Amino acid sequence: MKYIVAMVLMLLPTLSSAHSMLPGFEVEYAPAPVFTKTYELENHYDFPATLEVYVLNKDGSPAVGWRTDKETYKMKPKSKNQVSIDFKSVGQRKLLVCSKLVGVGYEEVKPSIISVVCSRLIINGNSE
Repeated sequence: MKYIVAMVLMLLPTLSSAHSMLPGFEVEYAPAPVFTKTYELENHYDFPATLEVYVLNKDGSPAVGWRTDKETYKMKPKSKNQVSIDFKSVGQRKLLVCSKLVGVGYEEVKPSIISVVCSRLIINGNSE
């Protein structure tokens, strides 16, 4: 039992430092054919990180009908960044907007542990 408690205490600092994305869950109504949503990425790590942003359908397959200015964001330690994503808003779309750690440090070394954070988004758009 002592060993399990010791292992959990050793892992807690690792679990607390990561990256985050806000908002976590949103339902939006979009009367226009294109809907723009802004997310806030935050690097909680003590080192520079490169994050990739991508969108999935609710079943986990890659989504179509979305666009952002760039797919990767280089972030300094303890920093925030705004990401605007344009979505095609025809009918109802249930999406996962995700960010993934793809690079560590200024040299963008491939990380040994990849963290992924996803936000749920439901877009109620106009019908065709």
